[in-house]
Amino acid sequence: MQEHFGELQGPAIRKPSIGLVNKVVRNLREEAFLEALDDGGFRLRDPLKLLYAWRDAYRLDRQERRNYFTLLRGAQLREALYKLDLEAGGRAAYASFSAADFQAPHVRQPKTWVYVGREYHARFEALGHSKMVDSGENVVVLIPEDAGVFYLGERNAEGAMGSTNPVQTYVDLFHCGGRGVEAAEALLEQRLKPNWDKDRK
Repeated sequence: MQEHFGELQGPAIRKPSIGLVNKVVRNLREEAFLEALDDGGFRLRDPLKLLYAWRDAYRLDRQERRNYFTLLRGAQLREALYKLDLEAGGRAAYASFSAADFQAPHVRQPKTWVYVGREYHARFEALGHSKMVDSGENVVVLIPEDAGVFYLGERNAEGAMGSTNPVQTYVDLFHCGGRGVEAAEALLEQRLKPNWDKDRK
């Protein structure tokens, strides 16, 4: 697990100490989330149970939320966000409902949701011709507490900004209100469960 952090591409995420890794693995074993393998490694026994545990402990309100209005629409906004993605090098991604539009479309929602690293926030405002508003927003920017939200992000079609990992998308959807729970369940059924079933075969 510790070596895996050294292989990550994209935004740097601080490498955990071996002590922290051992503590996490021990806790996961005690909670019966893991099963030991013959080669000394381990694998998830019940990914759904672990996902629910994370979902229930997750706090979306730890991410700073800023509401924006932009006159850019459709292809213009997608192009502006793609430029931001290229500049940010993995520190910007579609989030929540907007990520789900690529991963498991289910709920139509008029706002564009994105994660933007704090250091690229000003570039987002410039490229998106966006203005912060108290109401009537059409873009929701989440400034993450840490870079973990960008971990294993997904590339989308050429010319489109990437999206958060489907697991991150799921927990964000579940906590973002509106029809988020419905969209999260669709993502779980259409994308996450089929991938887990395939991996266990």
